[in-house]
Amino acid sequence: MRGILWMLATMLCFITLDAIMKHLLESYSLVQVTWARFFFATIIAALVCGRNLGRLARTISPGKQAIRSLLLMSTTAVFNAGIRTTPLATATTIMFLSPLLVTLLSIPLLGEKVGLRRWMAVLVGFVGVMVIMRPGSMDFHWAMMISLMSALFGALYNIATRKVGGSDGTQTSLFYVGLVGSLGAPGMGPTVKGERTPAGV
Repeated sequence: MRGILWMLATMLCFITLDAIMKHLLESYSLVQVTWARFFFATIIAALVCGRNLGRLARTISPGKQAIRSLLLMSTTAVFNAGIRTTPLATATTIMFLSPLLVTLLSIPLLGEKVGLRRWMAVLVGFVGVMVIMRPGSMDFHWAMMISLMSALFGALYNIATRKVGGSDGTQTSLFYVGLVGSLGAPGMGPTVKGERTPAGV
């Protein structure tokens, strides 16, 4: 029950974050918003670590931390690209596919067993997302596929989090997510064209 409550609190934080980024994308570029999300996360993580930052910054799984962090950066960047042209409610609903994809990927990547009830939940959830996307109808927009890609990256990020969980502590993982994201996000600049930049920024 404690784990379920933590996951619900996490989803609330992510939804709030998504709403803020959607608002910022009206005035700032995709690269700027994505970078700021991780830059300030790094500062907060450093403050949480406090005097133990030097010790907590040492990881015994640098490769896993890098992959996990890059997956979250990709999730955020792709999701931000999608919500520039897709309503936030629609994009968020499509992102609900992420837990379903985690269920599917947990079998080959984590060796977990999935029971009948979970398979039924996956099927119902998938049908629900298809109802929202309505592929083949006039309501379908290609940007929805961007949100779908973000859901896949998000699922892989959750799998990577489970992999890292047994090696480094929570604070170490939190720090590396912000650090790798803030360093990697500016690298998207040369690949993103037609971005808006407010005057004076």
